[in-house]
Amino acid sequence: MQNEMISGYFDYNATTPVSDAVAEAMKSAINLFANPSSINKYSAANRYLLNSSREIVARLLGTEAQKVFFTSGGSEANNWAIKSTLLQHIKAPGHIVTTAIEHPSVLNTVKHYAEKFGFEVTFVLPQANGVVAVEDIVGAIQCNTQLVSMMYANNETGVLQPVETQGKRI
Repeated sequence: MQNEMISGYFDYNATTPVSDAVAEAMKSAINLFANPSSINKYSAANRYLLNSSREIVARLLGTEAQKVFFTSGGSEANNWAIKSTLLQHIKAPGHIVTTAIEHPSVLNTVKHYAEKFGFEVTFVLPQANGVVAVEDIVGAIQCNTQLVSMMYANNETGVLQPVETQGKRI
C-alpha cells in the first residue's frame, strides 16, 4: 500500500484566509506605515483612517467610538481584558469564574494570576453537548467574585455559549 500524504489546512479556528472583500478594503491602507500618534502629515492621515474605522465599528456594535479598541488578535484582547480587571484587585485578590474550555490565552492568564497573586479560580465544566450551563456559572459566583469570563464561540468545537442569557443572570 502506497503511503500518500494528504495536504490541507484544517485549523480555521486559529485563522482563515482573508476574504476578497477584506483584501480589497486593505489595499488602500497597506502602505500606511506612519504612527497615527505622531504629529506629521502621514501620521495625521493614518489617525483619521483609524478613527474613522473605530466609528464604523462602534456604529455596527451600537456603542460609542471611544469604547472601541483595536488589538493584534484574540489572545492580546483576552489578556488585556483579564489583566485590566484583575490588576485593580491585586492588593485584595478574590475569586474568578471561568470555564474549563476557554482559549489558552484565558486559562493561562487566569492560572498565572491565581499562582502569582493568590486569586481563587473556579473552572466550570461544560455539559456533554459542550454548552456551559447558565446555572453552573451563576452557582459558581461568590460574594468576592471579581471576574467572570466565558467565551461566546468555542474555538475548537464551534459551540456557542449562552453569554447573553448569562449576562442577564449575573
